[in-house]
Amino acid sequence: MSRHQANRARRTGRNRQVSGQFLSYYSDMGQSSDSSIRISDAERDLAVTALWEHLGTGRLDPAEHEERCTKAAVARTRAELEALFADLPAPHPDLSAAVPPTELATKPPTDLQETESDTLAGVGVVALMFSLPAAIYLTMQHGLWWTFFPAVGITLLFWVLSDLVEKRRRDG
Repeated sequence: MSRHQANRARRTGRNRQVSGQFLSYYSDMGQSSDSSIRISDAERDLAVTALWEHLGTGRLDPAEHEERCTKAAVARTRAELEALFADLPAPHPDLSAAVPPTELATKPPTDLQETESDTLAGVGVVALMFSLPAAIYLTMQHGLWWTFFPAVGITLLFWVLSDLVEKRRRDG
């Protein structure tokens, strides 16, 4: 990012979107509760983008910028990225996505019967989507009006099975 682009970004808003995420101009990276959390490529990219802004504003010289970008590219934890911005004012990369596992890790896996129930209902909808137009065509072109019965019957069968599986799952 050029110096002109960095200045324009600073003037136009307090947060700047980068690939669906934001660089925070108010971020206090030192308040992270768990610095040993591993980071993703997205957070590394945000850090490099923030370093480009600091280069564009003159806070970093090219050699120091290159050194910090190299460290950001190989950083594995929040602490390693936070250290790169310890002596720099905002913007800092938003590392809020790198949080310790909480309820996701303690939540039991999805019940197989719940997935089975959803699958059966979905098959019923797909059956209706294909069989109803076929029944309409066969009725209009060939007078085979009775084809509506299997079309609706198959759909109802899958929906009833889905409800039975759901009821069995709830009752234990």
